[in-house]
Amino acid sequence: DDSDDGAEAARATKRQRKGAAPDSDDEELTEAKKEEPAKDVKPVKGGFFSDKLFSDLPLSEATQRALKENSFKQMTKIQNMGIPPLLAGKDVLGAAKTGSGKTLSFV
Repeated sequence: DDSDDGAEAARATKRQRKGAAPDSDDEELTEAKKEEPAKDVKPVKGGFFSDKLFSDLPLSEATQRALKENSFKQMTKIQNMGIPPLLAGKDVLGAAKTGSGKTLSFV
C-alpha cells in the first residue's frame, strides 16, 4: 500500500532528524548518499554558475543546437554536478534552490 510507504518514509525522516539509528531501509538510503560524484566533476565555490559549458558535454547535435538557440551556455552548479553522472547512466539525487536549473538537467 502506497500510504504505508509514505508513512514509513515520514517516520524515517523524523528519526534521522532526531539522530536515531536508521532502519535497514534507511541504511540503504544513507549509503546511496555517500557515493562520490563523478571524478571529473568538481564543485565550484561561490556564485550561481559553474565553470563548465554545455558545449563541453557529449550531447547530440540536436540537443546542443536547442541549448544554443535558447541561450544556454554555462551550466549552473547543480547541472555541473548532476548531468555528467546522468550521462554515464548513474542515478542522481540532487537538491538545490528553486530556479537553479534542476529540471533542465533531467530533460
